[in-house]
Amino acid sequence: MKNKDIKKWLTLLLLTAGIVVAGCSGNAYQNYTAYNSELMKLIKSNKENIKAMNSVMTKGDYQKAEEVRKTWEKYLNQAIKKAKEIGSFNGDSGLQQAIIEGLKGYRKVVANEYKQLIDIRSQANSSQPAKESKLLKNINQAFTKATEEVNRTVSAFEVTYSE
Repeated sequence: MKNKDIKKWLTLLLLTAGIVVAGCSGNAYQNYTAYNSELMKLIKSNKENIKAMNSVMTKGDYQKAEEVRKTWEKYLNQAIKKAKEIGSFNGDSGLQQAIIEGLKGYRKVVANEYKQLIDIRSQANSSQPAKESKLLKNINQAFTKATEEVNRTVSAFEVTYSE
């Protein structure tokens, strides 16, 4: 074999090995922004669910609100599963775990506080303003806490990997 042929062969071998190693890295995301975006989609999709819930609650359609709540809870279970499947980024699971915890926080609110709120409001003769107020406060605080934690983790992730 000539030196030129050996160099070509070694280059091809190294390139192939690099592709194999990259393919075994644990997830398909080689770029931190694509990884970040994929996980953030799971959180941002909740905006549509919040909007739908607020719309039916404002209209007083509590049967539809319960349907929206159940659909939302189902979405959250799927989103948590998807976030787990996405895995870590180069061994760093911080962002993934923050997204999962944020989704779990949303799920807790949807499964508990929203369910109670719908139950209270659907009972025409039952006025419980103190309990309603407490539930609304809990919902807002839980969403704020989840959002702040995710945003803090996203910022740290971007600083770490943008360098």
